[in-house]
Amino acid sequence: MKFLKNNIVIIIASIIVLGSVLTIILLRNPSPSDGNGDQNLPTQTDETQNQTDSTDTKPDEQSLPDVKKDEPAPDEQTTDQTTTSTTSTVTPQVTSAYESGGKLTARGFVPAIREDGGSCTFKLINPSGTVVSSKVTEGFADVSTTVCPAGVFSVSSLSSGKYSVELSYESTLYAGVSSAYEVEL
Repeated sequence: MKFLKNNIVIIIASIIVLGSVLTIILLRNPSPSDGNGDQNLPTQTDETQNQTDSTDTKPDEQSLPDVKKDEPAPDEQTTDQTTTSTTSTVTPQVTSAYESGGKLTARGFVPAIREDGGSCTFKLINPSGTVVSSKVTEGFADVSTTVCPAGVFSVSSLSSGKYSVELSYESTLYAGVSSAYEVEL
């Protein structure tokens, strides 16, 4: 009987945890039909705008230890080889792209990684294959993925036809491009 009670407690706790995780996911990714879809998401920037604020990411220089720059640390090996930075390849996914009121809203994420601060670039591509607009948003860590907040494009001046949306993701550790997601305007 005690074994059965322990199993019931574990099952109830699991249901509560699962419900909490689903609630968090739904609060972070509101549906487009609820009218409040993008109010709480970070704002997007055009690709040409500066995406970083240098005052936010630099450590306080007074708190850094004194290190002589000309001498290697005791555990470092001195070599003439240069180190190259490599990134792991990821495949972002566009989850939806829909047109409403002269605007196209595209959403996506990067599966299998979880990090804040990467650059999500949504590209709107016309039927002839030319990029007509790009929107950049800053990715953020979710429960098990990196979420790319919505890229919103003004499409009222574009001709109708089959367009596509591509999502590229880039950070210091990861980079990749999604497959094309087709949308009819």
